[in-house]
Amino acid sequence: MDNIAWYCYVGVNGLSFLLFAFDKYKAIHHSLRIREKHLLLSAVLGPLGSLLGMLVCRHKIRKLKFILWVPIFIGLHIFIYFALVA
Repeated sequence: MDNIAWYCYVGVNGLSFLLFAFDKYKAIHHSLRIREKHLLLSAVLGPLGSLLGMLVCRHKIRKLKFILWVPIFIGLHIFIYFALVA
């Protein structure tokens, strides 16, 4: 994978992690939250960061749609990676 593409991928996953962490912070402080559809969109683009945010922050770990979709998005990213490399 090209270095620039790799850095972009890591950056998107980092942003996804930060979104989950920020939403957890907002949940604790009873403030306006990030919509679930936006968190799921970040999971489509950066599923590893989303999974890390879910596990580290213990956020959205009981929501069925996140439990199901985040691993599917990770599998999709793995499939796309090997399809592009091969």
